[in-house]
Amino acid sequence: MKFRLLILTILLIQFSCVYFSSQSIPINTIRIENFSINSLYPNTAKLENIRAFWSRNTVELFVDLDSIPGSKDNSIKFSYYSDDGKTFNTRIKDDLSTTGTILLAKDNTQINWQDYSQIKDEKSRELVFIVSAENFDDTLQDMVYIPGGTFNMGSKMRPNEKPVHQISVNSFYLDKFEVTVRQFREFCKTKRRKMPEQPYWNDDQHPVVNVSWNEASAYAKWKGKRLPSEAEWEYAARGGSKGYYYSWGNVKPYRKRGGNIADEAILAEKHNWTIWKGYYDGFVFTAPVGSFIENKFGLYDMTGNVWEWCADWYSDDYYAVSPKINPQGPETGRHRVLRGGSWNYGPRDIYTTRRMRYRPDVTLNYIGFRCASDV
Repeated sequence: MKFRLLILTILLIQFSCVYFSSQSIPINTIRIENFSINSLYPNTAKLENIRAFWSRNTVELFVDLDSIPGSKDNSIKFSYYSDDGKTFNTRIKDDLSTTGTILLAKDNTQINWQDYSQIKDEKSRELVFIVSAENFDDTLQDMVYIPGGTFNMGSKMRPNEKPVHQISVNSFYLDKFEVTVRQFREFCKTKRRKMPEQPYWNDDQHPVVNVSWNEASAYAKWKGKRLPSEAEWEYAARGGSKGYYYSWGNVKPYRKRGGNIADEAILAEKHNWTIWKGYYDGFVFTAPVGSFIENKFGLYDMTGNVWEWCADWYSDDYYAVSPKINPQGPETGRHRVLRGGSWNYGPRDIYTTRRMRYRPDVTLNYIGFRCASDV
């Protein structure tokens, strides 16, 4: 009897393993990086219409074409295959090979089928599939595709953040990282411009600082890009419609799930500073870009490190008259908008809704920028 039970148990275990290995797991979050979505799918396709399904060493991507007039098929499918269970490859066109990786959404770590099968907590099973190209448009290198959408912009915390109002933005690309010292030095060398003096603690992989809005705008133009609008920046930082008040979410920062802000580390240089008590980010001044975990869109340092220039002119009461679709800020002004907080700003000044302003010629050691690009 015991022998029969043993055989039955083994068969059940084998059946459960076979069942798991043969089923297809949906991946709800997909990111297209380093190249235009138009290179992957027809011009009329949208990222939000793409679906991914994972089964052992294969990931299949589908795009729903039902909404596209004149489509003969209701979907297009691409299959990605893997030899090691972690890196998935396919050739979309003769000149475009793409690579995909599967991450756990909670901590952005790569995972294979066997490790995934051991996860019991449903909340920890959310996945992200990232597609990047081996050959891509250099303009879009290290940029993240941000699918357009609608969100509630602003907050009730400060007068210039009121009223909370619903805004829609079109899809766009945004730099994954803040522009670094090395990148800006290349621009200055090429254009024969004077490189802004950097603090002794700012190395090549740190965000460039002491850069004015005028200089940031010139760099963006040189790269074939532009500065993001204030609405685009907030939408990207808050995770779209999720409306986060910090780029990592609505929780306290913890180790790398946080940002470079005024914390316990800064007290080594600035005593009696207003800090986030109990949090230690490991950096007194700026940190190398990408030192902390990325946000829901795959963007780094959207909270802290340096304040970032936006394209808009600033107005205290602009939100009261802002257009509902793709607002670009006032037509004129004396100051430009900055967003995101920095290494020397404490808890109340690093919200994703916080609006800062400076004259476009101002340079400070806690101001930098990142670029945007149209789809």
